[in-house]
This record gives sequence, C-alpha cells and structure tokens, in this order.
Amino acid sequence: MNKKRVFGFAVLLTVVSLAGAGTFSYQPWTSDADSGVSAGKIYTHAVKFNVTDGSPVYAGNGVVFEGDSDEQGTNWKFINIPNAWGPGDWTKNIAGSGASLIGPGTQTSFVYGDPVTVHPQIQLTQLTPGTKYIATFYAIGWETGERVVDVSADDDPNNPGHIIRINQDLYGGGNGIQLKYAYTAPKSGQIIFTFDEVATNASWHHYAFSNEVDAPAYVYIQPQPVPGAFMDLTVNLDFAAIALPGVTLANPTYNLYWGTSPSQLTKVAGLTTGSYELQGLSETTTYHWKVEVFDGATRVYSSDPGNLNKTWTFTTKAYTPATKVLEYP
Repeated sequence: MNKKRVFGFAVLLTVVSLAGAGTFSYQPWTSDADSGVSAGKIYTHAVKFNVTDGSPVYAGNGVVFEGDSDEQGTNWKFINIPNAWGPGDWTKNIAGSGASLIGPGTQTSFVYGDPVTVHPQIQLTQLTPGTKYIATFYAIGWETGERVVDVSADDDPNNPGHIIRINQDLYGGGNGIQLKYAYTAPKSGQIIFTFDEVATNASWHHYAFSNEVDAPAYVYIQPQPVPGAFMDLTVNLDFAAIALPGVTLANPTYNLYWGTSPSQLTKVAGLTTGSYELQGLSETTTYHWKVEVFDGATRVYSSDPGNLNKTWTFTTKAYTPATKVLEYP
C-alpha cells in the first residue's frame, strides 16, 4: 500500500522568552496538515477535556488523545477550574479529524473559569529532568472581541511566573489557535501552567492539551483501520513504518499487541511486514491494538512509549443470521 506523509507547517507569530526560561509561541490552526499532531512524536500527555473519561479521541495523523471528565489523569491534574461547557453546538472552523479536540462531531466542549484569588493551573509531573519538551494548548476563538489571558510557566526558578499575554480570539470566532511552550524539564520533574484572565469573566477556554518530547522523530505510522472504525469479523491491521526524510530503515521489524482490554493484550513479536490479519473476531466488540517498531535492536517507534495503555481501537459489527426460507412442494 502506497502512503504519503503530509507535512504540516507552523507560523510562529509571537515569541516571548526570558534567560533560563522556556519559550512561548502561538500559531493559527486550520486542519490536520498544520496541527503538528503526529504519530511520529513521543507524547507524555495527550488529553481532551470535558468528554467521557478515558474515551479515545482521534486527533488525526495516527494519534489518539485520552478523554477526560474529572480534570486529572496519569501524571497531570487541573487545579482551580470551576466550570464545564457542552458538548454543545458552536462554530469550529477546523478541517479534519483534529477538530475532535474541540468537541465531538459538530459540537464543542471545554472547561473554563477563573476564581480570581486562585487561578486555574495545569500541573504536569514525572517529567525527566533535563529533557526538552513542548506543551501545546489547543483552542478556538469564542467571539469577535477579545479574550485576553496571562499564561505563565514555572519551570525556571530564577524567573517564576514567566508570562505571555495572549488573546484567544486573535484569529476570530471559531478559528483554531495553538499556544505552545518549549522548555527543559527542571530538577523537580514537574511544571505548572497558570491561566490568569485579564478581564472579568473572560477566562481561557481549555479544550485539549498535549506534551511531547522535543526530539527528532524517525518514522511515521498511519494506522488502518482508522481508530474508532466499525469493521467486519476479519480485520487487516496496517501499520507499516514510513521513514522520515533523512532516515533509513535497514531492517524494520514489528511487535503487535492486540486484544479486548488495553491492559491485557496479546503480543505478536518479530513481524517483518507492517500488516497482520485478525480472523474470527467476536461481534459488537471493541478491540485495542498498538505497535512497536524496531530497526535491528533499536526501537524507533512506539504507539505507547510510556506504557500507559494508550491504544488504537476498532469495533466489530453485529451480524444477524439469514432467515431460513421454507419451500413447499
């Protein structure tokens, strides 16, 4: 099967940095092509707010975010966030699967609010000190006016409260915006982002966020079937690794994990091709799967590098037996 990688682009319009601190930036977000989401990246966190807790949310380009309903998860938590909105109908001008990070289908869902005396904070923990990361906050404009918020990061002890002032409505109502922060994890292994509204009742709307290792990617996978698809009882999984420019895969092999529970998967090791057929599957059952890619003895890709039970999914269809027709002489 021939596959083509679609490369995104980034237009960094404003950069604010302090000595020793990380770097804030922001950019428009219109589709999967410029979302920056990629299965070739290593994510420590990938979360969609205000949807069914633990549900898979397909963000495009082979990446699945984890749905959240209680403002906490593995190695992260949201502090002082009082309100939730939706899911409800609202304009979102984002093309492709990544629009699901704003809300399901045509809807949007987010958490919001600022108690003023104690501002909303997102805390990430269990980071590797000295490792470079990029945190991304995914959002859309809410109105034609201005929703201005001071966002700070506490990774640099010499510059506590490192701040960027950003207008969430910069690109217009319904249009996508991404706020990014590139940083090096401090000795504490944690970072806290604080969101301080400038005007009363104009807090940041939190739709989704991710945190990725800022390191070169080696391969890319576009999984088939598409996560969340409904399939027959025989399914061909396609997970062939595509080397990124400048990378050569000399001898790629694959470990496939699959089953009905993300925490109890059957391992199929040492596959030499990036495809595998599953037969005799049960009806109306959701299956989970993930892969690792090796080049010789070196692992160059994993759909779940942190072993956090993150998987792709598909669900089998129901089949009704044919009705027997009685024939009379």
